[in-house]
Amino acid sequence: MELDIYLLRKVYIGAGCGSRWLRIEGTVDIRKNGTTVPVELNRIWEITECVGYWRQFAPLHQWMLENALSGENDCQEHVISSAVILKLKSDCEKILSTEKDWIIPAKEIFPHLHFEKADSE
Repeated sequence: MELDIYLLRKVYIGAGCGSRWLRIEGTVDIRKNGTTVPVELNRIWEITECVGYWRQFAPLHQWMLENALSGENDCQEHVISSAVILKLKSDCEKILSTEKDWIIPAKEIFPHLHFEKADSE
């Protein structure tokens, strides 16, 4: 089972395949390893940014299944509402706000989180 989760932010531009009715303005200067990547501004459909990535963190994977994906693990791309992202942020802040005994709220939020030996550090 793959446990990699990518949190992507997509910005719809809508230029499509050389749309003439949309006026897209700006500049795009992208380089990869020092080499310019040719991009035609009037052909940009959307911009996708990777704003988060988790690897092999089963409790977060389970949290996403329960809170965002209706329990369905299909390894496909899904649209996640901002409300779900804000809930995840709030849940994580709840854990971080406890100075010493963060394990209790962590286990409430991520019930599948297991510790062999818990250390507050």
